[in-house]
Amino acid sequence: MAGADMAAPSPATEPKPGPAAGKIPPVQPAVIEWHHLDKTRFYILAPLGGLSTRIVLYPTQLIKTRLQVQTKRALYNGMVDAARKIIRHEGFFALYKGFVPNLVGLAGGQLYISLYESIKVKLQPTVPSEVTRNLLGGFLASTVAQTIVVPVNVVSQRMMVHGQNVDPNVARIPRLKAIPLIRSIFKVEGLRGFFTGYWASVAAFAPSSAIWWASYGAVRRWQQGYDVVKQGGNTMLLQSLGGSSAGVITAVVTNPLDVVRARLQVGARAGDGQTFSSILKELMKEEGIRGLYKGVTARMVYMGCNSFFLIAAYETVKRLSLKADAHLLDAASDGTN
Repeated sequence: MAGADMAAPSPATEPKPGPAAGKIPPVQPAVIEWHHLDKTRFYILAPLGGLSTRIVLYPTQLIKTRLQVQTKRALYNGMVDAARKIIRHEGFFALYKGFVPNLVGLAGGQLYISLYESIKVKLQPTVPSEVTRNLLGGFLASTVAQTIVVPVNVVSQRMMVHGQNVDPNVARIPRLKAIPLIRSIFKVEGLRGFFTGYWASVAAFAPSSAIWWASYGAVRRWQQGYDVVKQGGNTMLLQSLGGSSAGVITAVVTNPLDVVRARLQVGARAGDGQTFSSILKELMKEEGIRGLYKGVTARMVYMGCNSFFLIAAYETVKRLSLKADAHLLDAASDGTN
């Protein structure tokens, strides 16, 4: 893809310093691909970018989960109301319930992005469409990554909803700790309990991932009149805005799947007979179509902001992880084709 979409500068056309220039600015490929990266440096820097994003945006994930699992509007009347009540009745740090076990998901993130990039490379000879490669890569990578993400979500989401209270006359419930919860799940439900809602997660996140990457690629090309975005002063901003737009689109399209997944992982227990379809039917019966879009505003904010910072961090990490001769790799590849 990179060789066809960009022209690497030859030694004769590389920029030369002007009279006042101190040094030549570094040359980068127009689009940074997987083979341009120093993988060792990438795998050191990428988790740091993921950690910073989670610290900033975790409260919106917690609020989204609480809105999705409540019956009608039993506790919270929207995103702002939920934030205000959580802070007032449980304290500011309640917005970070389940944060520590959620950090294990960083490993799932690294597996996910590695699979996504590798799958795109494998598909390139047989799948000419970039949008299709993005879609398939996102879907397959997310499906595999759920083996790490689901157990993390089962633990962290149960911690997120523990101790909900909007009655000022009721004392705060002590915060649930991760290790006792993990032991309890294993004792009562066995290993299977950590994979409650696995297929629901695949059904929610795999299409979400596919739509996100396809949307991101389409938005980026639209930003530049369907030409691949070139390196320049506004590149990072355009890429981040493209990611944010893709996040909002994906949030709206896949919210019904995410509501059912959240309810299954938080409320269901291994062996209790609840399934994706049974929870969907129950939700539709109790709350109708509106119930499928519970927490959609919080999810749009979360995915829009998360995608903005995710792409900013991801593209920054890619630039910092470039091989010294990255801009020459595509020229060499073109010469051998």
